[in-house]
Amino acid sequence: VEETARQAIKSMSLQSLRAAMNTWAAMSEARQRNQQALLSAASAFRGDGMRKAWNGWLGYTPRGAYVTEDLRISPLVPGWLLLLLAAGLAVAAWLAEGRRRVTAG
Repeated sequence: VEETARQAIKSMSLQSLRAAMNTWAAMSEARQRNQQALLSAASAFRGDGMRKAWNGWLGYTPRGAYVTEDLRISPLVPGWLLLLLAAGLAVAAWLAEGRRRVTAG
């Protein structure tokens, strides 16, 4: 395997090595530009906290999300409807119990 690698290296000309290195450098620069573009897009989308997170910072950005500004309590159903439902269930249970026949055994 080493001999094959040595032969391949010997057969490569200096010009092809330079071309390969230039290609690798261009790819590396393009990757860096893409990372920078991604970083700036993410920080613009998420704000300052994302920029810190991308730079190796781990934690949360305090933004006061725990502060409650307004609270409204409203019933799910009106009270009269619950009273009507409870009365209807009580009447239905009473009628069902009255219909049950007692058999002497």
